Amino acid sequence: MAATSEQGIPWYLLVVYVHILAAVFWTGYVLFWTIMTAVVKRDLNSSQARQVFQLTSECRWPPGLIPLSYRLRIPALGWTFFFVLVISGVLILFSQGNTVGQLGWGGFAGSQGKTMTAKLISVVGLAICQLFLSFQPNSRLPSLGMLLTILVIALSVLLVH
Repeated sequence: MAATSEQGIPWYLLVVYVHILAAVFWTGYVLFWTIMTAVVKRDLNSSQARQVFQLTSECRWPPGLIPLSYRLRIPALGWTFFFVLVISGVLILFSQGNTVGQLGWGGFAGSQGKTMTAKLISVVGLAICQLFLSFQPNSRLPSLGMLLTILVIALSVLLVH
């Protein structure tokens, strides 16, 4: 029997909803960087592009809705979405009966296990891209991040078919 909240909503469905919503925001975040860097790289020289990337990294969001001191810088926003995805993903795995030992290399069995392992490796790649992008905005990293995001989405679809 699934654990439920006080209103009767199964916790599993709530976690899946949060996971999907965070994936939508993460994809938008990565798409923003991919589009912006493509335009900046095409239209500006390298020193101007570096300055635009740095200014964008320092921007805060959401604009105008909350006091400036409480707004998140763009890279922090990406990390927030990423951590929500990781935490909700782990909760989903555990709710499906997986154990901590299975999260290691080769811990998942069968074709679904290979798909899950590929997804986890791709998520680690996303974390590495996000780490580099947070400290050194670069015109190539968002494209790699977008490719990995699409791969994670595709692998996720395979896992729920």
